Amino acid sequence: MIVNQLALKRQVTVLALLVAVVIAGLYAYATLPRESFPDITIPYVFVTTNYEGVAPQDMEELITIPIERKLKGLADVEEIRSTSAEGISTVAVKFLPKVDIDDAVQKVREKVDQAKPDLPPDLPDDPEILEVNFSDLPVIRVVLSGPFSLRRLQTFAEEFEDRIESIQGVLDARLTGGLEREIHVEFDLDRVGAYNVPFSSLINAVTRSNVNMPSGSMDIGQGKYLVRVPEDFKHPSEIFSIVAFVRDAKPVYLRDVATIQDSFKDPLTRQPDQRGEECDPGRAEAQRREHRPRHR
Repeated sequence: MIVNQLALKRQVTVLALLVAVVIAGLYAYATLPRESFPDITIPYVFVTTNYEGVAPQDMEELITIPIERKLKGLADVEEIRSTSAEGISTVAVKFLPKVDIDDAVQKVREKVDQAKPDLPPDLPDDPEILEVNFSDLPVIRVVLSGPFSLRRLQTFAEEFEDRIESIQGVLDARLTGGLEREIHVEFDLDRVGAYNVPFSSLINAVTRSNVNMPSGSMDIGQGKYLVRVPEDFKHPSEIFSIVAFVRDAKPVYLRDVATIQDSFKDPLTRQPDQRGEECDPGRAEAQRREHRPRHR
């Protein structure tokens, strides 16, 4: 009641304060920085390891446990969770909110590097370390479709991707979907069995032939020149001339035991369109991201 009585006795002062509060609120609203997609820091770091064809129990024993053993020595860790599935291991490290996420990622990377000697030597790829970053989410999605072949749509999407990346303020444009070119080497099992040659030697023959390696330097007169051996394939027909192996002092070419096809990778995803129908796997999607500088 005392406040009400004072307000009634000093009406001019109350109105002046009310006007001042309204003006200050409007000024704060106009000058306050706002974002449609604010960059919120999530104190999680994920360690993902792929090991194709390995059972979940083996993934836990060979991959998950050695990585967890090293990560337990980190400071300011609130919780560590892991999931082992067929061919993939995921370890989630939750830090305290006060931790700088960039420093946390670096510390996790150092611990994972210490765990690498304990991992299987034939691991195809190193463990991947990821952080939850909302600035990496796409801001605009562009879907290309039309009465064209999937290969033609892929070409249009690649050209459109380059144009989007040239726009000022775009950090990255990523292309998903479409058909990705892939050269298939299909072996004739009857011929391979007749020669009694292991598949590993045939695969190594293809791998060794598709290289671009340095070969030292060469002194010619007063100059010194670097020498490279470009032996990477420029056309699928070059694969036919690979010497797969030698039998009775005679070379056996890859075309004698295999056929080469210029094809595409098998589509792995298929998304429904707005009408609920399955869309083409070749429908390309370009993602535009705003440029937000991050300090590393």
